[in-house]
Amino acid sequence: MSENSEWEQQVRKEAHKYFEVLVREKARKTTLPMSQCREFAFDWLTLQMGKRIDSIEDLLLVDLYTVIAVCKPHAEKLLS
Repeated sequence: MSENSEWEQQVRKEAHKYFEVLVREKARKTTLPMSQCREFAFDWLTLQMGKRIDSIEDLLLVDLYTVIAVCKPHAEKLLS
């Protein structure tokens, strides 16, 4: 595995981490199934990023950094 793909994998993992905090918080506050909470979170992320996001796995590196920038402040607030 090349250094770039290892780096990208780490960035993708970080993006997933912060996004999943938001999904779990939505699930904790509602009686909705986790899959529906994830859909709501992707809808919210779509609005924040200005383009349709259905999966973090399919995003380019630049978009992963945007996911982190958008989700991290909200996730850290929830975790504090």
